[in-house]
Amino acid sequence: MLKFFKVILIFGSCIAFGGLLAHIGIPAGWLLGSTLVSIVASIKKVNINTPSQVRAFFSIIVGLAIAGAVNSDSFALIEMYHYSIILITLSVLSMWFVSYHYFRRQKYDVNSSLLASLPGGMSSSILLADSLNCNKSLVALSQIIRYITSIFIFPLSFYAFFLLEFHDNEIPTQPFILHPFLPQLLLIVSLYIILLIIKRFYNFTPIIFAIFMGFFIYATGLVEIKIDSLLRIVAQVFLGWYAGSQININKETKTIVIIAIKTALISVAMAVIFAIIGTYILGISLMNLLLALAPGGSDAMTFLALAFNLDVLFVSIHQVIRILFLNMIVAGLGSFLTKRKLKKSS
Repeated sequence: MLKFFKVILIFGSCIAFGGLLAHIGIPAGWLLGSTLVSIVASIKKVNINTPSQVRAFFSIIVGLAIAGAVNSDSFALIEMYHYSIILITLSVLSMWFVSYHYFRRQKYDVNSSLLASLPGGMSSSILLADSLNCNKSLVALSQIIRYITSIFIFPLSFYAFFLLEFHDNEIPTQPFILHPFLPQLLLIVSLYIILLIIKRFYNFTPIIFAIFMGFFIYATGLVEIKIDSLLRIVAQVFLGWYAGSQININKETKTIVIIAIKTALISVAMAVIFAIIGTYILGISLMNLLLALAPGGSDAMTFLALAFNLDVLFVSIHQVIRILFLNMIVAGLGSFLTKRKLKKSS
């Protein structure tokens, strides 16, 4: 009975605080709100564990939501920006390389360092860390701090250095879209059943399985069913709670936070450097490139592009490509590290 009330208290608080942040316009408010509540619960030692089967089910929702940014038309737009796509690819790899070596210098293991240093892909990195038994506290804190740093530094910089401000009638709002629930549920359950069958023969990481299956069915047009706003909110609340619950408050936590802040600032600084270089080489607006190369908060950066009357198509496409590229890295990395782990255990 006590555990039941604990579950209700934590998830109720996650929904309430996440909803409040979303209502006042904080980017990814549901995710950040539930993450902060879960971190507080971890500090107070009031937390709950969920079976791996439940985590796998929600991983399917998260993976489909990520893959839902892709359709057959997305790939046609890539040709328009081939040089800037090369630039964003180089920036992602450079941020990852530098951050990885910084973590390794702090004596963290290879697997944890690879996932903690990724400049994006927060949800897939945290879920993958759990599957590979990495330092979950390191990965979760690093990814959360990098995300928060990105979505606060870039907007504040724009206000401070470009002296621009929002007006109420200029702030765009994301429409709350609801699709028929049954087809979505059938798609999620179908993929979940396929995953359970596959896991009898190969231990596939749920988030990677969902992302790749999502890419396939959406890019080929095989299935048109998208994950709507309500299920995205449910997935964000779950992921926020799960990310926060992975943080074990101990003597090492303070050290991890300091290291995570440093690597987040390194990633932001490198994004700025690449944006300046890109401006001179490609002749693209510095503000557009800053938002396109920002290492996190794709929804927030697209929002800023809308608010500042910038090239929304350019920013959104590059953020989608950044996410796709990162998730392909995570997928390949997940497969490689899983085989490596199995080889060591045999």
